[in-house]
Amino acid sequence: MTEWNGVPALTFGRLVYSGLYRYDGRGSAIPDLTDGPCFVPGDDGKVIRCRLVETTFHDGTSLTADDVAYSYQIMSRPVMVESLGAFEEVRVVDARTVDFVLSEVDPTFLTVVLPLIPIFSRHSIEEAVAVVDE
Repeated sequence: MTEWNGVPALTFGRLVYSGLYRYDGRGSAIPDLTDGPCFVPGDDGKVIRCRLVETTFHDGTSLTADDVAYSYQIMSRPVMVESLGAFEEVRVVDARTVDFVLSEVDPTFLTVVLPLIPIFSRHSIEEAVAVVDE
């Protein structure tokens, strides 16, 4: 995991930004930016669907599935985290729905990976990401 002065970088993200899931006071993963629990829409168990709540970022722009997809694309880079488990990709289904595609059934995806990743407003970080990519 990327570190900054010896502290895992994702710790800061989780303190400042919301995620699709968060941990409650008992350490249980619960929906945060999802409109109820995420679920498995198919039979193979390799796709997890999340429907987003209607909310806005601090600048007033609406949270969209594109923001979620972009956040996961950024955070799945090896320079950011060592591994997101069985995560392969995230697909935008519609403006408020995303599908996470896994390489295999991963019962820890909802309870470990979803609370780990902060969700960013794509338009607010896209320019900075482009500079880093250069």
